[in-house]
Amino acid sequence: MYELKNGILYRDGRACFGLGQSYYPSYHAQKVPVPEDGDRLGELKKDLRAMRDAGFPVVRLAALGETRLDENGRLVLDFPLPDAIMQEADKLGMATIVRLQGYSINLHGYPDGLMLDQNGNEPEFYWGWFVRNCLNHPGILEDNELVTRESARYFSRYKSLISYQIYNEAAYPKTGFYDYHPATVAAYRRWLEATGRRAPEAAAAAIAPRGRPQPGEDPQDWIDFRMFQTERMSSFLNHLSDVAKEGFGGAETLTCHMPCPSNPTAPMMGEDYFDIAERMDVVGITHYTVSKGPDFFSAMMTLDMAESAAALFDKHAWLIEYDARTYCPLSEWERETYCAVGAGFKGILYYQWRADYPFADSPEPNGFGMVWNDGSKTEKYDGAVAMTRQLSSLSPYIAESEKVRSHVGILYSQHAIAWADALENGGEQVAGKLKNSSIERLRRLYARLREQGIAADFVRAQDLTGNALGLQLLLIPDWEKLSKGEQEEAARFAQRYPAFCYRPGSDGLRPLGDYAGFEPQAKAYRLPNREFRLGAALDKLGIRPAARVECASGCISAGLLSGKDASGPHFLAALNNYDDFERPVTDAVLLLDAGRIPQTEHAVFITPRESIPLQVQKREGSLALPLPPITTGGYVILYNGELQQDPA
Repeated sequence: MYELKNGILYRDGRACFGLGQSYYPSYHAQKVPVPEDGDRLGELKKDLRAMRDAGFPVVRLAALGETRLDENGRLVLDFPLPDAIMQEADKLGMATIVRLQGYSINLHGYPDGLMLDQNGNEPEFYWGWFVRNCLNHPGILEDNELVTRESARYFSRYKSLISYQIYNEAAYPKTGFYDYHPATVAAYRRWLEATGRRAPEAAAAAIAPRGRPQPGEDPQDWIDFRMFQTERMSSFLNHLSDVAKEGFGGAETLTCHMPCPSNPTAPMMGEDYFDIAERMDVVGITHYTVSKGPDFFSAMMTLDMAESAAALFDKHAWLIEYDARTYCPLSEWERETYCAVGAGFKGILYYQWRADYPFADSPEPNGFGMVWNDGSKTEKYDGAVAMTRQLSSLSPYIAESEKVRSHVGILYSQHAIAWADALENGGEQVAGKLKNSSIERLRRLYARLREQGIAADFVRAQDLTGNALGLQLLLIPDWEKLSKGEQEEAARFAQRYPAFCYRPGSDGLRPLGDYAGFEPQAKAYRLPNREFRLGAALDKLGIRPAARVECASGCISAGLLSGKDASGPHFLAALNNYDDFERPVTDAVLLLDAGRIPQTEHAVFITPRESIPLQVQKREGSLALPLPPITTGGYVILYNGELQQDPA
């Protein structure tokens, strides 16, 4: 009934927006919806049916069970609870995503299988640290390959299966520096030689730094080691993605990354959206940042970074865990949904359906869910179901539509972020306490663009040559901290398109040529001043947002999707009111760039509570649509012919 193709969900061959819930006992023994002495199977069946009937046909589960070697060295798999979930999903006509690994796999019980911190100590067990084993230990790698391949083969028997999840929130432990296992140090030395960072003899004698450099010391060793660790985490996950397809190639693969790449935690935690986008089928992330007030910009930056990484490789992004706290207000549920749709995501899996049973030591008792642990509805429930059903009904305008890109890019550099980490954090070993000026520059540039109505894309220097996202302007947050190769790539791009470096002191921009020592070939790229404001630069270069909302508060964002049906082109603008105090906006006008958006026959403003036809006016190169009062947000659809809506 369901299948996933290039990150788009299809039901009986018709594209639909992917909506689902997480439903599984975690690998933590006390993080479960139903205790062992309860009627787990009976409650499971009730929950899945209620989930489907509420408009969430996709269920995410984990391969909770037993994986062991028998006396003959053969792998034994025993997954009674996942089997029950998938059997029921098959009966109900639902789709399933199976997480194949839990905590680190060590079938053979290698005594030296765990990572080591800078002091040679093994990491303690913490329920949220899903990767603790050494990623370079040959035996650990073989065990991971075997379990992944055979688990994928095992679950391929179920017709509901659409995707395999490779680990969950896979990152290095949040406290301490990792990994200094002998196998990792050896792999680091091989990497230094293979990447040309060290000559063979120097690489063979290289010492993995066990702390950040002292003032005045060269930070390059620390930068190299952090970049190696990130690349190693990505290659470990990507390799297991390939292995899962050996077990069964019919399901697409994804992982569930945290927002680390857009946070100061990036160098220590080792997650990267771009590496994953290159080899997995879907870029999957987890996201719990609220989408109003000043947090709005951080929330959207994470969404846009993940979607940019996917789009670079002609793929799509999903929210594998989106915030569904039991105490999450309906207003936040609506806002975060509008944000995800406008950012171009193709699926949302909320965390989670039923809240965890409140054991005495449960990590998150009754913390996350559409329903409380006793099955009663949370305050958001009815409104969230209405929101979900409407979103599903609008699939013709969302599922196969693509994000209208801004043509403005922000350069993302692991090297620059690791350099800032090396110089600014001293001996700090707790990820949540880190500072990073390179990340702060990224955020500031992104926020300034958002305030101009522009949702920037994020690109690496190595992506500039192909320019898959059609960039017409590149902004560089931290030129001095780029690697030599990154600077060369950026300089080559600047020979064809305008490129500017951010100046945090003045909050302004300067031409890249001032740093790279060249004059742009095209006169149109030259600006009269040596330093200028972002808005002035955009105006001078003729770069306009495809969609923006004009209102006195300035607190409504617009994400625009475009597609086509038998009646012609159509557009959907997802609007979000991110006002700090959640005040309704009564004076909003949606402005569309008439040069990029052709006028259609009809326009309508839609929320779960209303559907209001809109009048389209022409105004100085824009199509202007006065909007009704906006509370949390809404959708504006421009279309030809009849409004298409799928049964919810």
